[in-house]
Amino acid sequence: MSVKKNVWSHVQKCVILILCKNPSQGEYSRHRTLTEARKAANKRYIDKFVEVKVRMTPEHRTEVQQHAQEMGESTTAFINRAIDETMARDKKSKKK
Repeated sequence: MSVKKNVWSHVQKCVILILCKNPSQGEYSRHRTLTEARKAANKRYIDKFVEVKVRMTPEHRTEVQQHAQEMGESTTAFINRAIDETMARDKKSKKK
């Protein structure tokens, strides 16, 4: 029984290594490679957005990340919501 178990364990390891081989880099990777279709879809998605760089101290970044997590949001979603709410408030106060 232990021989079968050892053989099966070896077979599993070989299968895992075969499935995880990244042929473009010639090494083993824990991540699967992306198909060309998936790469194209990712590019189309990313191309719909722009990135905005915001400078803050590491401590402030940690505060923002923690607050977003407490609110059940990603940091990006929280920052976008904060911007939207501030812009709406500014528009209201400008009308007065």
